[in-house]
Order: sequence, then C-alpha cells, then structure tokens
Amino acid sequence: MGIPIHFGLCWLFTFTLGYGFYGIPYAMVLTHFIMMVAFHVYTLRLDTSVKNALEWPGLNVVLSNWKEYLALGVPGAVMISLEWLCFEFMVIMSGWLGIA
Repeated sequence: MGIPIHFGLCWLFTFTLGYGFYGIPYAMVLTHFIMMVAFHVYTLRLDTSVKNALEWPGLNVVLSNWKEYLALGVPGAVMISLEWLCFEFMVIMSGWLGIA
C-alpha cells in the first residue's frame, strides 16, 4: 500500500507542483503520515481479542525477565553505536584530506 502512494506523492510534489528535488522529503513525510493513520484505523477495526491485547493476563509474564533481554540488547546497541561513530569519524577525517 505504501509504495504506490509514495510513488504518486513523489510524482505530485516533484513534477506537478514543481518542487523538484525538494519535493521528495515532503512526499516521504506525507507517505509516512498516511501509513501511520492507515495502520491506526486498521488496528481499530480488528477483532476484539486483538484490541484487548494489553489486557492479556500473560503480559506480566512476557515483561518479567528483562535481564536476559538487556544482556543481549545493550552490547548490540553499543556495538552498532561504535560502528556508526567510527564511520562518522572516517567521513570527517576524509574531509580533511587534500585533493592530491
């Protein structure tokens, strides 16, 4: 559903309304907003058992063992953050290199 809407909005903002390259971010934001609203409406129209998922009695069981989740999640988040930091540092350092 999102791809045809995004394609149409990109065409509308880029060519029809004449925003050019700057119309693509507007189309992206509008597409994400439309998809969020559509997902919300779809969720409200679902079966009552799905609507009341937060009242499910097993939710306390699911959210009880945070130690295991954090033991995997925190090192993964640190690893991805350091990878991103190194990449950004390399980009900044490459900007300091000369043309020659």
